[in-house]
Amino acid sequence: MTVVDELRPTIRRCPHGMLVSAACMLGPVTCASRPTGCGVMAVVQPCTNDRVACGPPHWIGPITDNGQAAALRDWLEQGQWEDTPVPNQLGRHQLWTRERNRTN
Repeated sequence: MTVVDELRPTIRRCPHGMLVSAACMLGPVTCASRPTGCGVMAVVQPCTNDRVACGPPHWIGPITDNGQAAALRDWLEQGQWEDTPVPNQLGRHQLWTRERNRTN
């Protein structure tokens, strides 16, 4: 099961959620050279009822297996993701992407 397949039912139950699959948003050279290796990255961002961003994006991952995809699903389903830290196994990329966001 892919990460998208794992998350799809959860996102469908969220009245304001969107699930989008895209190529690397940090650029191909950046993604190819990232220090934490392979896997899928997820980005969640708070928004208004009209889906207008109202807070910073939260980068999650890399997600490298079904267990990590399930951990992300469970964390999202709690509905407290703006206040509850991402599970430890999903935060390996956090510092690197935060630094990268500052340079964009």
